[in-house]
Amino acid sequence: DWSSDVCSSDLASLGRFEKQLKPGGVLLLNSSLIDPSLAKRTGIELDAFPFNEIAQSVGHTRFASMVALGAYVGRTRLVGKGRRAHQQKA
Repeated sequence: DWSSDVCSSDLASLGRFEKQLKPGGVLLLNSSLIDPSLAKRTGIELDAFPFNEIAQSVGHTRFASMVALGAYVGRTRLVGKGRRAHQQKA
């Protein structure tokens, strides 16, 4: 199976899921734990954010997954003003 987007929070997940990313897909890396140069795929869009450091700056590293979700939503525009308004009416 191919994925259009992959969010990799550690080196093990990079090794496992990078190869399943569709050409032109988005690879979002936690640069707190993964050196972006370790991503070997070409033909994809690579974004790296320090999820752990950002989470620590707002209180605790436990929030790293929420930081990752925010980065993903911001990067992909998965949620937008029109979608939120539509969902609230439903």
